[in-house]
Parts: sequence; C-alpha cells; structure tokens
Amino acid sequence: MVFQQFNLYPHKTVLGNVMEGLLTVKKIKRDEAAERGRILLDRVGLSDKQDAYPSRLSGGQQQRVAIARALAMEPEVMLFDEPTSALDPELVGEVLSVMKELAQEGMTMLVVTHELNKGATPMELLLAGLGGCMGIDITMILDAFLDKITGIEIEAQGTRSEGMPKGFTAIDLIFKVDGDIPDYRIWKAIQMAEEKYCAVSASLSADIHPKLILNGVDTPRP
Repeated sequence: MVFQQFNLYPHKTVLGNVMEGLLTVKKIKRDEAAERGRILLDRVGLSDKQDAYPSRLSGGQQQRVAIARALAMEPEVMLFDEPTSALDPELVGEVLSVMKELAQEGMTMLVVTHELNKGATPMELLLAGLGGCMGIDITMILDAFLDKITGIEIEAQGTRSEGMPKGFTAIDLIFKVDGDIPDYRIWKAIQMAEEKYCAVSASLSADIHPKLILNGVDTPRP
C-alpha cells in the first residue's frame, strides 16, 4: 500500500526504507535485499538517492520511494491512498508518471485520487470513487440510502455531464419525491448522501448540483 503521507522511516536512508520489508517480513539476506532495493530505486528514477534520508527529498521523491518500498514486496495488487494529494502541483507529474508505467507493465492498482485529468481513462485509474468510474451507477445506491433515511421512496436520477472522460458517469442528480414529509428533512438526507457517496466524485470533475422536486414542485435548497 502507498500512503498519502509517504510514511517513510526518517532515521533510515532511502535504500533502508525500501529494504525494511524485505528484511523484517520476507527475511531476505541483507545483500540480496540491498540489490533488489537498488533495482527498484532505479525503476522509480531514484538510484542516485539511495543514501539520502527522507528529510532531504522532495515530496514527489519521497512518494516514489514509498512506491519502490511497496514494489519490493512483489504485490499482485497495489493500493494507493491519495498518493498525490500531499504534493505540490509541480511534483504530481513525476508520481503519476511512475504509476502509469506500472499500469503499462500490467500492475493492478486500486487508486483513490482526486488527480483526474482529461487524459485519464478508467484503465489508468481503476477506481476513482463511487459514481466516477467504469460506468458505476450511483443513483441506485443513493435511492436505497435516501429511502432508508427518510422512510419514503425517493428517486435519484443521474444525468451525464458534458466533457467527462469516457467511461465515467455523471454526477448531476435530480431527486424526485412524492410524499408528505418536510422538505428540510429530505435536503438533510440528500446532504448526508452527498457526504457519504458523492464527495470524492464531486471533487474529481464537476460540482454536484442536486435539484429537489417535491410533489411535482421545484423546491429551493435551504
């Protein structure tokens, strides 16, 4: 797993951080672990930093060390938790470049990220949040959630937004309600649904603009 805040040991060198799992978990001999670590650091473009400490590296370099450390364990699947959100904008590219190379080499990656640009595809970003990838339809999930919260049937209709990457569903939602229930309760339920299911998708591309139709009449949001 690759973490948002790198989670490198500050008292160990770059090579030492990559070797740690090999020595502690896999019980590999130190010489073999060091050789594998050097190969992986070269793979992420940091062969010249093997003796440096994390405090002497940029955020992008630290994250590439974290990727090398994860690769050292020879995983079948890699998990990335917001791998670029803690980086300065100019450093994001170097981390994404390494991730794209891994994808091209056949590595399966589960990625939670806000780093969705026009060039991104569902293949490059395997998972980008509910409603944001691979045609996942968030409206059915929202329907069930809102029904449970309000106790009445609520229909959430998703519409496709213009300009979204191929394979990504839209997140503009219209809620239709037929029932005797205070509209503020419904808006509160919608807000809870947004926070639970839509926050990631909203920041990926466009803002969510929910529209509530209560008993056939447009209801302004409080």
